Amino acid sequence: MAGIIARLFASLGLDATRQAALFRVRAKLTLRQFTRQQGRIVGFIVMLVVFTPLVLGAAFGSALGYLRLPQPWPAQLLGMVLVVLWAIWIVLPVLAFRLNEGLDLTRLLVYPLRIRDLVASTLLGTLLDFPTYLVLPLFVAVFVGWGRTWAWPVVLVGLLLGYAHMVIMSQLVLTAGGGLLRSRRFRDISIVILSLLGSSCYFLNQGIQALARRVDRQQLLNFHPLDYVQWLPTGAIARAIEQATNGAWGAALLWLLYSLVLLVGIIWLWWQLLLRLVTGAGFISTPQRERPAAQPLPRRAPVSTGKAVSLWRWLPDGVHQIFLKELRAIWRIPQRRIGLIQGVLMPVLLSVFIFFGRQRPTFLLSPWFGLGLAGYAVFTTWFTTINMLGWEGKALPMLLVTPLPRHQIFLGKALAMLLVLALPITVFALVLAFLLQSWFSLAGWLAAIGASLATMAVTTVASVLFPAPINLESTSRQSGFSGGCLTALGNIFVVPLAIALICSPLVALFAAAFWWEQDWLVAVGVVVVLLYGAGVFGLGVYLAERLMVQREAEIIAATRQPDMG
Repeated sequence: MAGIIARLFASLGLDATRQAALFRVRAKLTLRQFTRQQGRIVGFIVMLVVFTPLVLGAAFGSALGYLRLPQPWPAQLLGMVLVVLWAIWIVLPVLAFRLNEGLDLTRLLVYPLRIRDLVASTLLGTLLDFPTYLVLPLFVAVFVGWGRTWAWPVVLVGLLLGYAHMVIMSQLVLTAGGGLLRSRRFRDISIVILSLLGSSCYFLNQGIQALARRVDRQQLLNFHPLDYVQWLPTGAIARAIEQATNGAWGAALLWLLYSLVLLVGIIWLWWQLLLRLVTGAGFISTPQRERPAAQPLPRRAPVSTGKAVSLWRWLPDGVHQIFLKELRAIWRIPQRRIGLIQGVLMPVLLSVFIFFGRQRPTFLLSPWFGLGLAGYAVFTTWFTTINMLGWEGKALPMLLVTPLPRHQIFLGKALAMLLVLALPITVFALVLAFLLQSWFSLAGWLAAIGASLATMAVTTVASVLFPAPINLESTSRQSGFSGGCLTALGNIFVVPLAIALICSPLVALFAAAFWWEQDWLVAVGVVVVLLYGAGVFGLGVYLAERLMVQREAEIIAATRQPDMG
């Protein structure tokens, strides 16, 4: 087997020994990602469970379309599938989702390796990436639908060319972006755009439905997208497969040759940009401005704290400083800022969806619906306050060397987060109060505050028991599966179960009020929830402080970013 592979590499002008060495290096780097950050294993399993059925369903549907659709729609579907996959491999790296990692070629240029060996190692290394196996079922569906005739060699070559186009174009985009894609400003903008798009699915769906209603069915049947996308690299492959299936071998070979020429041109452009980037002249890299000569700083007048700050002067000084620091961090760190924006937008979007949508419910919601604010508060509090120590990033050791009592650190953080969480809860309460015209919305708002305090008691203790590293310079939203396997399992399973257990008395109290329809029990329940939430929160802070004294070294080690080099 090894001899066959060596002869195959030799026929392509590649060095089999060097390819094997590069592949082993790539395999070791992939394995190191899981051994040094074992929480990735849990994330990988979750992604496997979520995306595998979707991909298999898409593959089955596309294969059925290739076999059952009337002409000329099988070829049109093939062109759209290949072009969409190619576009995904272009767009997602720009939006900070790495599909195919590969080796860092800027570090390999110092070795006596030929260009063809480096390009081949980039393509072969993607066999160790998870997205490769997501696209594989779709390629198998193409072969099932089109490889049942003598055209199967064209189908096979076309799929190999298509995959090479996807990988190389992805690398070209990352290289061409240079410093732009790694800049802090681009990172902030991409996070905000992606999150707002995710929060606007309802409006996007309404827009697509409105557009679909305006499309004439006859015009849609006469529209052949392959006539337009055939000039794209993977669209040409779809046209070649169609021509080969129809027996037009000359046209099929010309389309394959066209796609191959485009691939060679893209590889050449990628390589030239890579060389320029190594020499310090990135293609679209952010310009480096010359620093002006140092000037003496002007004397500044003392800054007045203002009334806004004086409102919180009743807090102990340590709690007050942590409180202000946490508010600034929530706004300055883009991953946390977008969480705040989404928290405010989500109640508004839900209200629009429920009450003002095209298919709004014909029934009237019960006033008891206002008490559901407590459940909404539990979810948002868990999502926002989990791993609060990890969000300190590299500044955590500096925070822990301060002589502040540890309970003041937790109190300051919790009060800042509670203030931030109160904003979307208040928006939702006002919307419900306007729509339901019931004092239960006010009761639900107060119960939500108590439920948030009870939830933060759990997440505060969990931040000490299950701390995870967070890269604040990352260009994407942070995953909840970072850290070791125990940390990931704790944050995914143990923490939600503990929150459910802590909040179960609150649920039972309001469930009893709803079952017996006793309004006075709701008023009593609000007082009980506030006192219960404050008491549980105080107990959680006390327990977290005791644990922190014993685990500070372990927490610092657990939140340190792993060295992936």
